[in-house]
Amino acid sequence: CLCLVGSEMCIRDRPCTLALPQGYTGVRGVFLLENSPEPAVKKLPFRVENGAAQFELPELVIFKAAVVEFTK
Repeated sequence: CLCLVGSEMCIRDRPCTLALPQGYTGVRGVFLLENSPEPAVKKLPFRVENGAAQFELPELVIFKAAVVEFTK
């Protein structure tokens, strides 16, 4: 779902699938980096299925990013 917050666009409850890069066999963690009201790192639940990490972004606004840490 997309929404507008003030003049910023945000994404809510967005399912994401990210293929593991060649040579990687797993995912150690998926994290949401936030900057509002202060910097924070939040661990997101995920699963690995068919060579891809699957997770849901609860909210993605400016200054937020999803981080996936792969394992070999």
